[in-house]
Amino acid sequence: MPAELGKIELAPGRDLVMLERQFAVQDLNARYAEAIDDDRLEEWPEFFRPDGRYHITTAENLAQGFPIGIVSATSRAMLRDRIKALRQANVYEAQRYRHVLGTPRIVARNARPRMRRSVIGTDLALATIVAALCWLIGWPDFLLVWAPAALLAGAAGIWLFYVQHQFEHTYWQRSQGWSYTDAALRGSSYLKLPQPLQFITGNIGLHHVHHMSARIPNYNLQRAHDENPIFHEVPTLSLWDGLRAVRLKLWDERSRRLVTFAQARATRA
Repeated sequence: MPAELGKIELAPGRDLVMLERQFAVQDLNARYAEAIDDDRLEEWPEFFRPDGRYHITTAENLAQGFPIGIVSATSRAMLRDRIKALRQANVYEAQRYRHVLGTPRIVARNARPRMRRSVIGTDLALATIVAALCWLIGWPDFLLVWAPAALLAGAAGIWLFYVQHQFEHTYWQRSQGWSYTDAALRGSSYLKLPQPLQFITGNIGLHHVHHMSARIPNYNLQRAHDENPIFHEVPTLSLWDGLRAVRLKLWDERSRRLVTFAQARATRA
């Protein structure tokens, strides 16, 4: 893996390079899954290098370091043979697949154990703090202080996540014409909040940048938006636009926009 892919912050001048690499990985994953979902299995081996390795094993074998797997191929030619056998020799009940893909995160090879330890450490620290507070002031008083703030923050969080994709002129497309890039740039909003709210919410309104590259930390999202022209034409919502978007519930195929229930009834009348 190139060393720059393991960095947490984007080096000056490398924003577009990182985005291009992120696009390449996302596009590869999408085309790989699409070939399987559409039963274009003859295309599947072409996603591998000539000396590519395909290995399926059990979690138990992997944990104990056993090399034997359920399926193992060590070249593209072996994968082609497997597809030929599947089509002509092996008889299975017909199956259909549909992959749901998330945004890949590219990390250094040694990062996962460190990330796991960090999550576990944070959980233990929070559990210790909550237990100490309940012991000091009692759990009813703790809930009296904590619950209102948690409910308010939760409601605000739900609203923020909702308006990131549900706004009047969002991007909705059927699978045949769907594009990851268009979905990220036209289907993710730039919620332009007043500066104090943008700071408090950790730049979450710059959701379109996050969709293009999940590796950009929140404190660099604004800089990535400002320095890359690809982001300058994305849908921009004000605070008032975001509040109004909560009323939008249905997608109108004819006008290609989200509408309220009242607007949908008026269109049918």
